[in-house]
Amino acid sequence: IKAILEDKEVKREVNISVLNQFLMRRFSPWDETMFQGIKKIMPGNYAVFDIKQKSLSFVKYWDVKLDAPKFKNKSFIKKKIKELFEDSIQKRFMSDVPFGAFLSGGFDSTAVVGAMSRFVDKPIKTFSVGFVGDKVSNELPYARAVSDYFGTDHLEIEVGSDVLRYLKDIVWHLDEPLSDPAVIPNYVLAREAKKKVTVILTGDGGDELFGGYDQYKFLLWGEKLRYTPDFLRKKIIPFAIDKVPKALLDKLYKYSSSTGKELVTRFKRFLSSSKNPAQSYLEIMSIFDAYERKQLFTEETFEKISDFTNYQRINQEFFSSKTDLLSMVCYFDIKQYLPEDLLMKPDKMCMAHSVESRVPILDHRLVDLAFRIPHHMKISGFNTKVIMKQSLREYLPDMIFKRKKQTFNVPIDSWFDKDFKSSAEDILEVNSKLNSYFFRKRELDRILSNFADSKLFYARQLWSIVNFDLWYELFIGDV
Repeated sequence: IKAILEDKEVKREVNISVLNQFLMRRFSPWDETMFQGIKKIMPGNYAVFDIKQKSLSFVKYWDVKLDAPKFKNKSFIKKKIKELFEDSIQKRFMSDVPFGAFLSGGFDSTAVVGAMSRFVDKPIKTFSVGFVGDKVSNELPYARAVSDYFGTDHLEIEVGSDVLRYLKDIVWHLDEPLSDPAVIPNYVLAREAKKKVTVILTGDGGDELFGGYDQYKFLLWGEKLRYTPDFLRKKIIPFAIDKVPKALLDKLYKYSSSTGKELVTRFKRFLSSSKNPAQSYLEIMSIFDAYERKQLFTEETFEKISDFTNYQRINQEFFSSKTDLLSMVCYFDIKQYLPEDLLMKPDKMCMAHSVESRVPILDHRLVDLAFRIPHHMKISGFNTKVIMKQSLREYLPDMIFKRKKQTFNVPIDSWFDKDFKSSAEDILEVNSKLNSYFFRKRELDRILSNFADSKLFYARQLWSIVNFDLWYELFIGDV
């Protein structure tokens, strides 16, 4: 986008409707960008410009076949997953330059490294990141164990809140604001990896294809609540949740304590929305949900937003199929969350250091296969990615195979307690005129004053506002 902006005739204006989407989702979904008048070519499409007619058209060349019949033979599925996974890894070895892998210590990146080690006769270069003083999210011991198991040439990097000094450079490389804190470790990893390799393989995509996220389980449980009486779903269950001890909630969701009381508030709204798939999903995933955004935006800004909730559009495009709910929500993530956030951040952070990232799990053949697997083979009770783990068992050390799913979480809540809180307040103060144009000051003050009660919840919201402010400074200028 910054190349397009070199044309001084292109106006630099905020797309208010995309700002609304960004504060909801952390990224810009659909085909619009944060810049009014600049659009994206969507995944699986190419653009054709007719010189004579001076017209631009788009052609979809590939998409997931959501209504394809499901396979039933489990042995066939497991064999096919392993076969396609291995072939995909080998195809991504096609390179005349040094290559390595990002290793988190989770299932997906471990399987990628395990398969890579089968096809080369020298140690794979692997790179892992952890966070200073963080005992909840730190995966370095697991990554180290995987490295020892496969004999990789391993580099560990520990980062603290001081890495926030890179944030302005990161925002510049992103072109659009992306309030996913994982851009920071991605940036640092790519910078260090460049000293040794030019191509990196990652484990991205396994969760979206094979049902690896907690929110998928919540949505499946929520679907069952659709058939319970309203008074039970909206009154009795929320009342009972208020009485659940924090220790028990932490067992169900490890970040419940750091998310605080706002987690319970959101969960109550989730229960009330169980008959609306889009709303249910966004109550779980939104940084600012519909209620919170309505409180945040000034009246003038709110009036400029088209399709404020986005529920109808999402339901029509992603949740109107006759297939199962898990397939539909995975399709939703494959089309929006994955390309606009989870793939965008490593791609742009790697390219910032001239490193190419490749994603073998997202080979289109594996994607096609994944959507032909029955949902009960992916999620069973509390267990996720069941069929994928069984298929790639030989690439996993026991400790990784038996390990519970851990979301890669950047500890911005503790960063706000340390270096970043004063920096964030400074950024908000410097941009007070900008923020007052879009946001109600009382809401920003409320977030700051209530931070201690729900640290992770409000840290994510502050992170989004700060990233928007920095982006506006760099790309738009004065209000």
